[in-house]
Amino acid sequence: MRILLVNPPVYDFSCFDFWLKPLGILYIGSYLKNNGYDVELFDFMDRYSEYLSRRLKEKKFGTGNFNKVKIDKPIGMRTIDRPYYRYGVSREKFAEKIKIGNYDCIFLTSMMTYWYQGVQEVIETVRKESPETKIILGGVYPRLLYEHASSLNADKVYNGDIKGFFEFCNNEAGIKLEKRFGYQDIVPLYELYRGNKSAAILTQLGCNFKCTYCAVNKLYPKYERFSPDYVLKQLDYLKGIGIEDVAFYDDAILFEKESHFIPLMKRIIEKKYPMRFHFSNGFHSRFVDDEVARIIKALNTGIIALSVETISDKTGGKSQKELTDRAIEALFNAGIENWNIYAYIMIGMEEESLEDVILTVEHLRKKQVRILINEVSPVPHTPFYEKNRQYLREPLLSNNNVYSSLFKYDFETVQGIKSLVKKINRELNEKQ
Repeated sequence: MRILLVNPPVYDFSCFDFWLKPLGILYIGSYLKNNGYDVELFDFMDRYSEYLSRRLKEKKFGTGNFNKVKIDKPIGMRTIDRPYYRYGVSREKFAEKIKIGNYDCIFLTSMMTYWYQGVQEVIETVRKESPETKIILGGVYPRLLYEHASSLNADKVYNGDIKGFFEFCNNEAGIKLEKRFGYQDIVPLYELYRGNKSAAILTQLGCNFKCTYCAVNKLYPKYERFSPDYVLKQLDYLKGIGIEDVAFYDDAILFEKESHFIPLMKRIIEKKYPMRFHFSNGFHSRFVDDEVARIIKALNTGIIALSVETISDKTGGKSQKELTDRAIEALFNAGIENWNIYAYIMIGMEEESLEDVILTVEHLRKKQVRILINEVSPVPHTPFYEKNRQYLREPLLSNNNVYSSLFKYDFETVQGIKSLVKKINRELNEKQ
């Protein structure tokens, strides 16, 4: 049986490659390969893809822009005064591969619920070019919006992770598996890429926090740490295939840091890996102290992101002014340069005001760190989504580029904040 793993294109107003990797489908690939199946990968979002007509310009640390084509905005989003794009390898290149590939089954992954247009495109293309090929859809999108995902004409829709994959394949999908694996039995199959130099990994599943806007607890109800030996096994594998940049995808990697982050990172330091390490998902600032900062300095670290969100007391942010200042000071005292540090702030939270956002931006400007704006996206199965359900009958409207502009502020206000942040970041670049 020939199996093709597919990561679909993205339809959105913006998309940038901060080590964006389809980690789930790479675990599935490893699961299938270890059961004796021949697997290939077609990742529309691979910036090094052989199917791209031109080499994309590389930015720092293996990040960069995706291939994109401007397209018409969907109905309901045409009042947003921004261009809309399809990101990734062309539909025509994928169609050519499907025609000649003679694949028995396609495992199609998905991420954001408002990215379902890319999923729909892949299914339509396969139905046209190879109607006998079985399509199995999985990923975050069907786990959060199963009924909507089931309407897109895949043969089977899986709304679990690899823990239930054995039963699903054998009992529902018609894919016979002899061996059962857990996460720590296999590594994500990055060898399926050609020319790729970056990877993302996890050191744990789930999160012990219950933020009102986050669905991690729905996706992974049980918080589970991976053993240090397993994390090192992943890194050994990535080193062996020539990976240069590794991003940690963990949602709360510093939680109970004395028993997880600190001993794990010390072992990574001892191994003297040649890769650069990036903490792009955002450290909780309250957990960043002098010891954590010294460990980060001792690693070959590239990007460090702090999850600031807001410094306003009234919004109840998890990282307010004093905690943020302490974290930044600890990083600077350890000798970490400000160009390595980014601070995430949020726009669109229910309790915030425009003054809160500006206050946070200006405070971070004084601290001389770069700012990344995280526009709120109402994610299904979260309290924040339930409060805004009346606006969100169409999943596209939960797009993080849409919600704050349509339902919280207005387009001009949000763009004004973004312009200010770009100016601040540009000023820091000029000082280097």
